[in-house]
Amino acid sequence: MNDTKPYVPQGQYLKLWSEPYLEWRVSGPCDTGKSYNIENWCLATCLANPGVRGLWVRATRASMSETNIQLFEKHVLPEGHYSLNGRTGIGARQHRTGYHFNNGSEIILCGLDKADKVLSGEYDFIWIEEAHEVEEDDLNILITRLRSESLPFKRVFLSVNPQNPDHWLNVRQNLYHLETQHKDNPTFTAARYSILDALTGVERQRKLLGLWVAREGLVFPDYANAVTHFDIPIGTKIGGIDWGYRDAFCVLDAIEINHSVFIHSCYKKNELSIDDLFSHLQKGTLYYADSARPD
Repeated sequence: MNDTKPYVPQGQYLKLWSEPYLEWRVSGPCDTGKSYNIENWCLATCLANPGVRGLWVRATRASMSETNIQLFEKHVLPEGHYSLNGRTGIGARQHRTGYHFNNGSEIILCGLDKADKVLSGEYDFIWIEEAHEVEEDDLNILITRLRSESLPFKRVFLSVNPQNPDHWLNVRQNLYHLETQHKDNPTFTAARYSILDALTGVERQRKLLGLWVAREGLVFPDYANAVTHFDIPIGTKIGGIDWGYRDAFCVLDAIEINHSVFIHSCYKKNELSIDDLFSHLQKGTLYYADSARPD
């Protein structure tokens, strides 16, 4: 039995095999073959180099079973490959911890929700799928685990569809951008194009055209990248105030339940006077305001 299915990289993916960069952002529209090509690179690298250790991670392990693991076992590994240990299907994928090859190489599967298992290991390459789900600090920590000596080089792949233009994946220095297109995926069909072409607005721009654009009317475009932690008494009603006049004034109202904050209302308006804003504040709510108006 062959260890791999037939595979020939095309277009931008040829650079995976020739360029020497450490950190790779592999981005582009949906369905350009990002995961498929990274997985073939990982498999070929393991099979060609004894004792290689690779790590595949995502924000949670549960999210991997029906995404990159399913793709690998159905479209990259030959049917019945020995690394599957005779176990296939969704149940096997949910409990799979890795793939072990006859030359001593292996690929470890782990979610960052169980990061302790990751931080104790040493690896030659790392792949973070849906990299927008993780923080830049997570990447910095993972890079420190590139300590295995089975390869003369190291690689970190971060696969992602376009996000906000100020997302850390779009501004991090020393991150090589491999921008993929649909023409790089020979299996991309007109039927699949029509699905993406039916999207509208920012989703179409990101998933069909591959543009890093912000959502229209987004009040906090960098919210996911700038989280502040407060000690809040259980059950407290809380709110946030962002001062503005020509730019919109915005107030959020939320409540803390079981250590999670649930936002239940958002009000924004341009040219709102100080007197008017008080009518939009809720009694008994603890508000946090930015420093633009310290009074």
